[in-house]
Amino acid sequence: MNTAVNQIKLLLLLLAIGLGITGCQLFRGDEGEATATLDVTQAYQTVNARLTQAVGETPSATMGPSATATSIASRTPTLGTPTATSTPISQIPTNDGSCTNRAAPGVPIDVTIPDDTEMVPGQEFTKTWRLQNAGTCNWTQEYVIAYFSGEPMGADSSLKLSQAVPPGTSVDISVDMVAPLNPGSYQGNWKLRTGTGDWFGIGPNYDAPFWVRITVISQPTAAPTASRGAPTATATPSVLASDSVIMQPGDGLDLDTADLNGGAGDDLDYVQIADNLHQLQVVGSTRLSVYGAAQPSVSDCQSASITASFVNVEAMPPGTYLCYRTGLGWIGRAMVFDFNESDAELTLEILTWSAQ
Repeated sequence: MNTAVNQIKLLLLLLAIGLGITGCQLFRGDEGEATATLDVTQAYQTVNARLTQAVGETPSATMGPSATATSIASRTPTLGTPTATSTPISQIPTNDGSCTNRAAPGVPIDVTIPDDTEMVPGQEFTKTWRLQNAGTCNWTQEYVIAYFSGEPMGADSSLKLSQAVPPGTSVDISVDMVAPLNPGSYQGNWKLRTGTGDWFGIGPNYDAPFWVRITVISQPTAAPTASRGAPTATATPSVLASDSVIMQPGDGLDLDTADLNGGAGDDLDYVQIADNLHQLQVVGSTRLSVYGAAQPSVSDCQSASITASFVNVEAMPPGTYLCYRTGLGWIGRAMVFDFNESDAELTLEILTWSAQ
């Protein structure tokens, strides 16, 4: 910058000297007029060219303070608008109607309990999945992991996420479970659900469930002890209640009497928990579980793992059997006879025995 200024000062000095010389020549007479005029013009053009060159060689930062002022102003946030760095992740807005909810398997997806892990009956365990937010919505703490179908293995129906999960990040989600009491292979299917009740998961269309699958093995039993006396015949259990029941969302059912909306004696509540999603939820100490397509006997239900506190109705096609234990301790079975998707009317055929 100083060099350019010095050059300008020198050129101005030369211009002044040139003008002085020209003035002297003008006093000498007409014979030098043409030459003096030409010299002045050339001197001006030379000085002007040098000034232009000097300005062009001056760095743009020396052109005054206006550039600096503009730069500072652009960093100042608008009043009332927080900067991105000052907003906690948990407060990032979502569900504005334009973002997408998608999950992708993490690496690995099964952090604990790989498929077909062997368990002993009644064994407690914690299943952990690793999932990645592959969409554009922020998974807030209003999002839940929710049981969808299969065997719930004694788990809660849904659990809220313990932290927000921004797009592109992964999270480990853990659920406490209990292995069923009967030997066999069991699988429980789970999905994610938004705070507004929209389900989503993994797979090509981001609607497939992720699961836990275990194998319950038999425990060695002690050698039977010889009994004295004649064997005792097993008494045939009597029937406490047997009926076909039509339920609407909001109804309660007493499994000991097959009465609807009895109030204090109800064992099951039929509820709508989200759009196109309904559950049978237990009341008090009542428990139930999905048995399958085969009709269970009283002994089948007595030995079944009856630990669930709810079942998803949409996950059970007609002909699906449930085993249950009522709040009074009686064993029974129920069959999904029909489910009307248009009005969510559910028809159950129940049979409750006096066997405990």
